[in-house]
Amino acid sequence: MTHRIGVMGGMFDPVHLGHTAAALSVLEQLQLDELRLVPCAIPNHREGAVVSSAHRLNMLQLETGIDERLLIDSRELKREGVSYTVDTLRSLHADFPQSILVLVLGQDAFQSLPGWHKWREIFELAHVCAVNRPLNSVAATDTDVELNRELQARQTTDAETLFKRVSGGIYMLDKPALDIASSAVRHKLQTGKVPVAMLSDSVADYIRRHRLYQ
Repeated sequence: MTHRIGVMGGMFDPVHLGHTAAALSVLEQLQLDELRLVPCAIPNHREGAVVSSAHRLNMLQLETGIDERLLIDSRELKREGVSYTVDTLRSLHADFPQSILVLVLGQDAFQSLPGWHKWREIFELAHVCAVNRPLNSVAATDTDVELNRELQARQTTDAETLFKRVSGGIYMLDKPALDIASSAVRHKLQTGKVPVAMLSDSVADYIRRHRLYQ
């Protein structure tokens, strides 16, 4: 079987249990060999990170210890300029030319795809797996007209059918994941509360020790 690599980008500011739940669900449902968590350096459509890249990497290191298939990929932090996803996929494709790449996106990110830099090229480099929020699936009527056209042409509901091609498919993962936003985590931390239901013990302890997000 061809090696399958999941790619999940984000600020991870901080990494929380929602990220972990989504990552583990994708690993299980798509039978990926590994899933690379790619912290963003300079985002295109949002503000930058609150804490340093070093802190974000340290927290990811603590979080990925739960499963050996979860890997940290820091290529965007080492690359100059805006962290465009298409550039990251090109780089991964060059490093792993015999592997199949699966870009893992949350629902909001998936629906915003038409605003991304060279977004159609993403389908030439990878499959896309959209992780839906609990009880809130992506419906065709909710999407941009151009994205809806791609969804109708590319969507498959069967993982094995997805991997019959090397790229270009869309898979909707409906398995419920935790609906947590990093902004909500930061807000609670700024008010002096450590949201233990949103963070792993190791990450919560790291944030306390380093007095982050205060």
